[in-house]
Amino acid sequence: NWSFLEMAAERVESGKEQERLFKILEGSRRPPKQENDRLSDYDEETILEIKLRVLERCKSQNEAESFLKEHLKYPAMRRQAIERAFRRKDFVSVKALATEGISLAERSRFPGLVNEWVIRLLETAEAEKTIPEIKQYASRLFLDTGDFDYYRRYKKCFSKNEWDTEVEKVINLIKKSDRYYEHTLAQVFIEEAKWDDLLGFVRGNAKSHALEAYQKYLSARFPKELTEIYEKVILQELAPLVGRGNYQRLCQFLRQMKKLGAEGRVKTLVDEFSAQYKNRPAMLEELQGV
Repeated sequence: NWSFLEMAAERVESGKEQERLFKILEGSRRPPKQENDRLSDYDEETILEIKLRVLERCKSQNEAESFLKEHLKYPAMRRQAIERAFRRKDFVSVKALATEGISLAERSRFPGLVNEWVIRLLETAEAEKTIPEIKQYASRLFLDTGDFDYYRRYKKCFSKNEWDTEVEKVINLIKKSDRYYEHTLAQVFIEEAKWDDLLGFVRGNAKSHALEAYQKYLSARFPKELTEIYEKVILQELAPLVGRGNYQRLCQFLRQMKKLGAEGRVKTLVDEFSAQYKNRPAMLEELQGV
């Protein structure tokens, strides 16, 4: 019971009590079922964190620091070492610990852990105000995660004139990235008010989910062009689907076309669907509400 052992760590006073607790901790490990057993690693890290807490209370700071250094292969211990170094503004140590952590995590194929250490490098670069390193780590994190907090931190490193050129490079990097996400590219267009590019993106990804996500940015600016995309999605994606839920969604898209000013075209489509799908009574019923 880790909670019980953590409470016991707060009550250790003597060397004998420490020795007894550490013996219990050593007996608490679950044997690994396989190589890189994360459950076993979790046990080990929990044991080390409890031991560290005892050393901090009962021993010297130097002993606690030495204990940390001996167990840096465990992320929980490296995390603690980095946090301590950062608090005392020992940025050289932070960078060394984080860089080594990245190498270990890459070899172990733990991308989430890689990003955790890169985040610490970014925070250190920001604390030191080293613009080239902020650019390096913020752009890496943005391209790897799609998190726009890193995008904005990267953007702050450039003047307006510089950014007009740089953002095109970012867009190309997103398109070439192994981790390319359509939403990330579209969100850049929204961030930068590149409405023509966003329209081109939606036209090239003419799917119902894309229209639902981005029509609010485009309907007032490009009603005619958006109407054409709606019709394409309705004819190619939505009309062939069966089931009342799908018919209701089809009618939602038809009503959206009407809002864009295409009442005549919507009436024609409703008439065509009523004739083509006359054997779908539920569809005919829903179409009456358009």
